[in-house]
Amino acid sequence: MEIYVTKWALTRGVFRVDAEPAPGDGQTMCFRLVYDEMGNVFSLPMYAHPGEWFTDEQAALARAEEMRQREIRRLEEELRLMRGMEIEVVHAKAARFDGHSRAQVRDELLNA
Repeated sequence: MEIYVTKWALTRGVFRVDAEPAPGDGQTMCFRLVYDEMGNVFSLPMYAHPGEWFTDEQAALARAEEMRQREIRRLEEELRLMRGMEIEVVHAKAARFDGHSRAQVRDELLNA
């Protein structure tokens, strides 16, 4: 059965592969990707769970677009936080390790 896998839509694209249901729930699909990079050819079994694969190309592309829009919103929020961030100079006092665990020394430095 041919399916469209959206698992890597934002990094590699939507994959069109031949797949078969994996043993178990009947909703997870099993397929193989063959890589030919650096002269090596090998095959790895891969799995796509419900919501990561579609039988219709348009449905897969619509899902990929949803993923893209969600990632854009996440990155815009991260940019907003970074732009509003104030960077402080933290004055850390010298710490000695004699008898202290690394966690204690870390806490001492961070709470200086």
